[in-house]
Amino acid sequence: FLQNNIKKIVVLEAISVNAGSSLTPIGNPQNLFLWHQWDISFIHFIVKMVPLFLIQFLILLVFCRIMFPAKKLILRTNNNNVRTNKRLFIFSAVLLLVYILSIEFDFHYVVILVFFLYLFLFTDVLKKVDYALIMLFVVMFIDFHLFSELSVVSDFVRHFNLKDPSVVYQFSLFSSQLMSNVPASIFMSKYSHEWFSIAYGVNVGGNGIVFASLANIIALRFINKKKMYLEYHKYSLLYLAITGGLVYVLFFF
Repeated sequence: FLQNNIKKIVVLEAISVNAGSSLTPIGNPQNLFLWHQWDISFIHFIVKMVPLFLIQFLILLVFCRIMFPAKKLILRTNNNNVRTNKRLFIFSAVLLLVYILSIEFDFHYVVILVFFLYLFLFTDVLKKVDYALIMLFVVMFIDFHLFSELSVVSDFVRHFNLKDPSVVYQFSLFSSQLMSNVPASIFMSKYSHEWFSIAYGVNVGGNGIVFASLANIIALRFINKKKMYLEYHKYSLLYLAITGGLVYVLFFF
């Protein structure tokens, strides 16, 4: 029973990461790319994404209520002494704010300053960075930029009416199921300037198939069992169908 509940928690964790990260330009890589690609105001981006975030969040609450019966929580204190580095937390929070402002005002070289500050002040942090994951993001951005330039691909895509925001939304959503939502946002940006439709499509499309978002794969690594993938898709595909359909009716129908 406990193992089954843990599986459900991991599934909801993956869904909640996709839903929560959709709100801001820095919430996930696809939003970061779209924000930078179209040079959108930070606040304007959030305002546009609030409706999508609320829809996903409310449906997620319904899933939580159905998947878990109401029970009184029993809190147990943990005697393990965990040290928190408040200096590092404050330093990182300030640098994050500075970095966001630097992107907003096109001072992109600030990232180099951030790197060297950590290098000299908090070297241990850089040792724990997942550089393989960062390189994977870089490869995605390069490969799918080139992939979209292939004549076979471009001829196929142009059969669709990508001037219609609803078509762009659907194409972005289904592309995310095939190539993951970060590459899908890069791919769609080559054929459409409807950033709003792309953003909604790739963020909703982060759910569904496990490969639709790297967040899903990372979350499912906590329980490395084949049956976990069946458990995930049982809920994620239903969540995708409900959110995807509702967003389409409310904003693109």
